[in-house]
Amino acid sequence: MSYICIMELTEQKIIDSAIIIFNDDLSASLETVAEKAGVTRRTLHRYFKDRPELVEACKGEMLTSCKAAMAAAYASSGDPLEQLEAMLYAGIDCGYKYAFLKKLYQRPEYGQIYESKEGLGYDDIKAKWRALVDLLQGQGVISKELTIAWVFVLFDGMINITIDALRSGDVARNDIKRFAWYSFSRSIGITSHPVDN
Repeated sequence: MSYICIMELTEQKIIDSAIIIFNDDLSASLETVAEKAGVTRRTLHRYFKDRPELVEACKGEMLTSCKAAMAAAYASSGDPLEQLEAMLYAGIDCGYKYAFLKKLYQRPEYGQIYESKEGLGYDDIKAKWRALVDLLQGQGVISKELTIAWVFVLFDGMINITIDALRSGDVARNDIKRFAWYSFSRSIGITSHPVDN
């Protein structure tokens, strides 16, 4: 394995560890991140000069991976209901990254993420998601009693609930997506789906 590959792997390991650590505590020390990554603090600083630079790298990683997962889910089917279900699963699969990204969006000091090129791409995926919900409401599949904004809150909340359930270990990993889709779909007025029949 080349020296460049080893460096790239180490950098990725630090970023992945930072996402996990910062997801639990945005103020966690860089020492904690280094320990999680299995490197020294000195090694961490070879890749990232300070905390803001590491957070920026985390944002870039999360936006790239979550955006790609959501785009793939959207493109996975021509059926809007199946697309919505796949997007829920993609959000669950993003797991820690999705939850941490949401925390960053909510903090004023990270508000500039919306203005970045990556942030605009994320907004494009969100616009496609909203269009799906609008279409499904127009078809009477999703309750018209709910606003699209409220459906998004439920969607977002279901992903976070699923992440918490996975962390707790109280729900079998094999059941988690099925339970999440059942709970989310029923909460927005969907009573059946071809997969359920």
